[in-house]
Amino acid sequence: MLKYIVNSGTFKESKKQPTILDFEGQQVGLVNPTTNIGEKHSMFGDILLGDFREGKISFEISFDAVFPDTRAGIELNFKNQNSELSFYQVGIRNQVCGWSVDFLSGKNWGTPAYGGRPNAIFDKTKYSICVEVGNKTIVLYLNDIKVLEYMDATNDFAGVCGLYVCNGAKARIENIKMQTKKPSVFCVMKFEQAFDDLYQDVIKPQSEKLGLEAIRADENYASTPIINDIIREIQAASVIICDITMDNPNVFYELGYAHALRKTTILLADRQKRTNLPFDVSGYRTIFYENTIAGKKKIEEALRKYIATAVGDN
Repeated sequence: MLKYIVNSGTFKESKKQPTILDFEGQQVGLVNPTTNIGEKHSMFGDILLGDFREGKISFEISFDAVFPDTRAGIELNFKNQNSELSFYQVGIRNQVCGWSVDFLSGKNWGTPAYGGRPNAIFDKTKYSICVEVGNKTIVLYLNDIKVLEYMDATNDFAGVCGLYVCNGAKARIENIKMQTKKPSVFCVMKFEQAFDDLYQDVIKPQSEKLGLEAIRADENYASTPIINDIIREIQAASVIICDITMDNPNVFYELGYAHALRKTTILLADRQKRTNLPFDVSGYRTIFYENTIAGKKKIEEALRKYIATAVGDN
């Protein structure tokens, strides 16, 4: 059963199918404060669906009639703090462009990403809208085709999510779906037995205990070049764990890319092989471990605390 809260506008559930919502859109007269002239605008409405961190949100929508300011899509990171609204809107639109990412902060709007041609929404036509949310990433699909990808290293899209519609006539919303995905921990390390054991015996089980999925590049068997897989996983990960025991160029390249994206990183180093960190990474969370039976318990406890703190930061 669909659970939601109407935040604005008028929505009615279908008597025959409660999973279908009709937005009762209409045109309203508003005075343009710049010109002091009355103008016709479509009514806006939105519903809130609940907390959402990572995964996919999708729905289908059709319009009885469309207008220049017709819009529809997904709201992310909805906040109402001290009576000041802020949220992201990701979806399709008729004016200026065909789809966009818009952000409201207080009374100020911004459009950090957009594409497509305007006036491409038609009446009596069903549109499938899907937004895939990762850690600091958004991907918009229209009718199962990727049309927009946006990354913001400074902000997080997790939080209360919802749907929004702006139209001057009725719009029908169907098949609302929310598919959550576990946040991921991407591990950067040299591929050799000692680090394999560390990953399999310590990092992976401790990540799973906290509800995160641990991933390492050599576990991906896609046909694409491995560097493409690594870049994609670093972009999607909530936390990066990097073992810098060895001066390995590949490891430091991947760590540098993670830092450029402002990803939360946890560094590991074998105390017997590295006693001092390079200056550029000395200020990051670092766990010095001992590759012994007694050392295994200590790194497990420290890593669990560090990961929990890192996820809390995100």
